[in-house]
Amino acid sequence: MSGLNDKTLEMAERLVAAQVDNRIAKARTRQCDLGKFASWDGETCFDCGGGMPEERIEMGRVRCVHCQSVAERKGVE
Repeated sequence: MSGLNDKTLEMAERLVAAQVDNRIAKARTRQCDLGKFASWDGETCFDCGGGMPEERIEMGRVRCVHCQSVAERKGVE
């Protein structure tokens, strides 16, 4: 019986990991959609115009952490 439980748990863990990976991939795709952000200057936050950490720019982010949090709460891409 324990073997069945272990296999079930392992399958559930793989399913959850796949779902998380899928959601991360979708989020990265939305964040890197530079067609939508064609007017972005590549240096400042697209929404507020404030400074952006270099790390966020290198990751393809167009918003500062604050504006990204607001956008996520509003469901804005």
